[in-house]
Amino acid sequence: MTSEPLPPEVWVEEGRRVAAGLDDVAAAVVTGRDPDAAAAVALGIARAVPRERRVAVADLVGQLRLLTPLDGQAGLLECLRDGEPVSAIGEPLPTAPNVYVLPSGRGPIAERWVFESARWERLVAGFREVDALLLLVAPAHAPGLDALIRRVDGVVAVDLPPVE
Repeated sequence: MTSEPLPPEVWVEEGRRVAAGLDDVAAAVVTGRDPDAAAAVALGIARAVPRERRVAVADLVGQLRLLTPLDGQAGLLECLRDGEPVSAIGEPLPTAPNVYVLPSGRGPIAERWVFESARWERLVAGFREVDALLLLVAPAHAPGLDALIRRVDGVVAVDLPPVE
């Protein structure tokens, strides 16, 4: 057995494979031990969603290469802390115009207050109202992750062993 990580294409394909299971979901957490793999799965899901449905893929890890188009740009941290609208931080993917990337922002994002923010309820409700999909890429075992999971409709676990 090798310890080499799987290439991103494998994870993107896995996301495409599970995307249909999120047809009736407004928001889901995509989490795993390898944040880059979780981001690739989330992007695979997003690209497999029909073009008439908007999708936002959010970086709750911090500066994920696949989800951070520009250095130092405003992101989720500014939305949650300062009230910046999500529409102001979304960056459309050139290859999928219905998919938007929501970068982490300027500062540490994987903190308890971010995951436990009351603003998530309003954000999820907004996505539900317009039949859009919000995919929140988060590190496994992040403080407050359980509170965030309670506010969304589902979880996609990427390469996680079963809890004993």
